Amino acid sequence: MWINALRWVALILIALAGAYNLIGNDWRRIGFALTVEFGAIFILVSFDIPLSLALVKLLEGWMAIAILATSLSTLPLVSKQIFDYADHQRGEDDPLSPKLFRIFLAALITIALVINISFIHNLFLMINLVQTIAGLLLLGLGILMCSFRQSIYSTAIGLLTFMGGFETLFTALEPSVLLLGLLAGVDLAIASVCAWLIFIQSGAIE
Repeated sequence: MWINALRWVALILIALAGAYNLIGNDWRRIGFALTVEFGAIFILVSFDIPLSLALVKLLEGWMAIAILATSLSTLPLVSKQIFDYADHQRGEDDPLSPKLFRIFLAALITIALVINISFIHNLFLMINLVQTIAGLLLLGLGILMCSFRQSIYSTAIGLLTFMGGFETLFTALEPSVLLLGLLAGVDLAIASVCAWLIFIQSGAIE
């Protein structure tokens, strides 16, 4: 009973963190929300793989966030709100309409997922129902984050979220140590490449 309750708590944390990452503009808070997201993923996967491997996944996710945060925090001219360039060009600092549109699309994905969850779960019988919902929700939110933002940082957040959803489903189907290590390397590579691109885009290298 308590295991299922923990899974539901993790799902709620994923939904809240993902929703904030869709509408938030402060890169520090977005990074914190992604940290919470990786903590929720740790809770979900810890029931399918050894605790030591789950801890490795957690630390690897936090390392990826640290790489991105370090790249941004060391730049001399970084604004806390760096994502919605088109909105700033229109003279709007924090417009509401784009946020409502993103939340609307996220709600549509959630509704479609809930309606079809029985059919989807029959395809992945080895995965717990709550874990299936969480993994697919992360996949959908990751795609939305990559679609609606123009900055490299937000693209990195979207890719890491998408990879988190994939890993949430993958660990229950194929808990291979080698493949988990490769996926951890992919996450760190995404963070490192995006951090380098942020550094170059900032004009620090001239």
